[in-house]
Amino acid sequence: MLPNDLFTGLDAARIARIMQLMQQLEAELDFVIKLDPEDRQSVNAVDQGRQPFVDLTRDYTAKYTALLEISNDMRDKIARNNFDFNALREMLTKLESLTEGVNDTALLLGGICYDEGLIVKTLTEVAMRRKKPGVETLWDNLMKLFDRPGKKRNEGNTDAENNGGTNGDGGGGGNGNGGGTGNGGPNTTL
Repeated sequence: MLPNDLFTGLDAARIARIMQLMQQLEAELDFVIKLDPEDRQSVNAVDQGRQPFVDLTRDYTAKYTALLEISNDMRDKIARNNFDFNALREMLTKLESLTEGVNDTALLLGGICYDEGLIVKTLTEVAMRRKKPGVETLWDNLMKLFDRPGKKRNEGNTDAENNGGTNGDGGGGGNGNGGGTGNGGPNTTL
């Protein structure tokens, strides 16, 4: 079950520190290049199937330099490239894991924010039905952004069916306690 609340502990100082660390990492990785799609397609990429071949050729150049008539420079170059490749793959695994975690956290927080927005939308709709002064403009502004592609809204009508629903369930109306995170919805108390 997904949480409907998440505390990151982020504040301005911590964000600045994280950004500084990322800049330091970027500076340390000053050797990285970015291939264009055509060049990327032309590279003989090493995947799990090719890794044993690459490892064996590295070992052969180290053990059988004279037999294979490989120069010391070539042997050293192959050893260095293999070392760098393996180090970068290890770094990449860590970076991918970190990126996936940051992405999932941002995805979940975005869903929580949207669920909270649905609560505000429901509260605005209730205020509109109670004919509170000034709320119509708020409602209209919310609905301009809430309208979904392919769904038409009847102008001036606050009926839940015409306005996309009030509980995040795709227009079914209801108790205002649905939610987009798949966890039974947010607590409607803000």
